[in-house]
Amino acid sequence: MATTQLSLVDLLQIAADIDVVDVGANPIDGDRPYRPLMSNGIARVVGFEPNEEALDRLLQQRGPHETYLPHAIGDGKRHTLHICRAEGMNSLLRPNDELLKLFHGFPQWGEIVRTREIDTVRLDEIEAPTLILHGRRDRGVKPAAALATRVGIRDSEIEFFRGGHMFFMLTQRNEVAARIEDFLQDWRDRRWPSSLAQI
Repeated sequence: MATTQLSLVDLLQIAADIDVVDVGANPIDGDRPYRPLMSNGIARVVGFEPNEEALDRLLQQRGPHETYLPHAIGDGKRHTLHICRAEGMNSLLRPNDELLKLFHGFPQWGEIVRTREIDTVRLDEIEAPTLILHGRRDRGVKPAAALATRVGIRDSEIEFFRGGHMFFMLTQRNEVAARIEDFLQDWRDRRWPSSLAQI
């Protein structure tokens, strides 16, 4: 007997618009995870992408509910963007060569091919509901950086995954999915109290 797989949208019965803020919007590993929300017509996307080539591709392919801005998130000041051989490695931070050596292929992908001076925009300009997920054992981006992000974004939430490293969303995918579901459910309940949901 065939079973029907319900999406998170169906399970939570989300019917109103969701604002997605995508920091580093370049879709380097296939389609974006929020594409089903857009296909259902319930998501609007604002993406930040300072890489000019990636931004051009996003602008050419964007739909009516997608907005992409040529900014990097930072402290509002001017910084150096390190453009690497693999676009997914681009960052305001210089790649950590010693750390990259621990992963196959990463030293080549993280090779800096050029740099560019860019202006950044501040986190406190973000007003959308925000959930920050971080692995406690991430050696590349320390937990302190996640906490700083939490402080910078008003009313944001943070969840640390114990034992998680930089790929915790793969090794602990069930826990990650459950936390995201809880966040969306809580956000839905705050926007539509149960007394109103029955109307």
